[in-house]
Amino acid sequence: MGCKIVPSIAGRMNLDEQIKLAKLIKSTVVFAIPSYMLRFVRRARELGINLRNDTALRLAILGGEPLAAPLKKKLEEETGIDFYDVYGFAEVMGVAGECTQRDGLHIWADLYLPEVIDLDTLQPLESGVEGELVITTLTKEAMPLIRYRTGDITKLLASEPCPCGRTHPKMGTVKGRVYDVIRIQGLKLLPGDVDDIMTSIPELGGEYRIIVDKKGEMDTLKIEVEYREGTLNSTALKEKVKAIFKQRTSLRCEVKLVPLGSLPRTQFKAQRIIRAYEKA
Repeated sequence: MGCKIVPSIAGRMNLDEQIKLAKLIKSTVVFAIPSYMLRFVRRARELGINLRNDTALRLAILGGEPLAAPLKKKLEEETGIDFYDVYGFAEVMGVAGECTQRDGLHIWADLYLPEVIDLDTLQPLESGVEGELVITTLTKEAMPLIRYRTGDITKLLASEPCPCGRTHPKMGTVKGRVYDVIRIQGLKLLPGDVDDIMTSIPELGGEYRIIVDKKGEMDTLKIEVEYREGTLNSTALKEKVKAIFKQRTSLRCEVKLVPLGSLPRTQFKAQRIIRAYEKA
């Protein structure tokens, strides 16, 4: 017995048709980037399709960009679909994957030797400290990679036995790319950090943009974020977002609230960062 594979659920047809086809052919697994899966779930809801009851979807394998843990949990509760993270990159597919414990991604250490290095000094970091992931392949012959800088930011987790029984080492969720690092107000900020904050505030819709600009010699940071219908006091919500952001990142930011559906969507990876000073 085999399985039927429909690439990208029929390629680049529009999202409505992809959802309907998944329902029609009783797809059980979706392999996608998180921002696509988020749009898939929201659009199914708008079409009146209950993914839990009206489809056979039970597993989503996600890679290519971060998905905040609070949002992942909420989507699982709504859809009945189990969401699992995997990690790889163009040169090497299948470097690591999540187990049922959902506590980091197991690195296939019989195939790859992982390191994490400091973004500035390029020196190896100890477990638990975020930096750039470096991979050395152990079995590739045609195109071996030696201390290959992936450009992805994560951390290696402490070497402890996993309840799932696997002995492979684990890495944390990828927080973003090296070129996504925002250096502002003397600190570093990653889209993954912002994602964790925005998805933890129930009044917000999840979609956001980070706008970095300069006023004279001063860097400025603005977060444009969608809010949910029914928000009665936008001023109070702005102050709440600013306060939580300052508490979690030690950074000051402006907040602009926009209606749900206002920010641009894309079929591919979400574009979160706008460096306005580069366009001036």
